[in-house]
Amino acid sequence: MVRNVRIDANEHALEADLFVLDMKDFDIILGMDRLSKYGADIKCHERKVILHTPSENETTFYGVESRTLS
Repeated sequence: MVRNVRIDANEHALEADLFVLDMKDFDIILGMDRLSKYGADIKCHERKVILHTPSENETTFYGVESRTLS
């Protein structure tokens, strides 16, 4: 585990403890604890996740095209 990693996302800084995994299709996976900390709103139908930073700013991440897992 790598602790207290600063994640710069859409001009906002977030912190998380990360596990290094041998995966090629994902840059980062945030767990429920981190999503809860940042008050995440997950809009599956709109393919977006909205995070609320401690300074009351919000940043939105948009999903890309679906891929079939094999």
